Amino acid sequence: MTPAGQRWAAGLGLAALLAFARPAGADARLPPVVLESPGCEHEKLGSRDVRVGQRVDASTRERVPTTSYRRAFEALQEQARDGGADAVVLRRHQAVFFSMNGRRSSAPVYIEVSGGLIRMADSGACNLKPVDPARLQRAARDGTPDEVDAYETFGGRGS
Repeated sequence: MTPAGQRWAAGLGLAALLAFARPAGADARLPPVVLESPGCEHEKLGSRDVRVGQRVDASTRERVPTTSYRRAFEALQEQARDGGADAVVLRRHQAVFFSMNGRRSSAPVYIEVSGGLIRMADSGACNLKPVDPARLQRAARDGTPDEVDAYETFGGRGS
């Protein structure tokens, strides 16, 4: 290979490396979200709340972009990682679907999740069962919706 070709190949390799590099300090492992506290010894580190998507109210007339439980979980997991947690115990979740002309959105337009952050004394000794965000989203979509109005749900706050 010629020197020019070697420089080009080296530059291409560096560009590929930079394209897939994570920001400094980013950890590849996000703490799992689980439904119940583990039976092993752990320390409670506090709680975190995440809101994703767009709030809607009775006056919303146009289409609203959808969001996902996966996006909400990732935001919650990033907060847990940044808070030094090994896992997040899901405490509450709410999905809001938008209906227009008698048709409900296929995915939520707004999601709130809350979780308790925990650090385990020995993470290898704990048997954690992570929640599948896609399964939770399907359950929220297919379950019986609560009949509430937006003012009650959001405390009188609109979009």
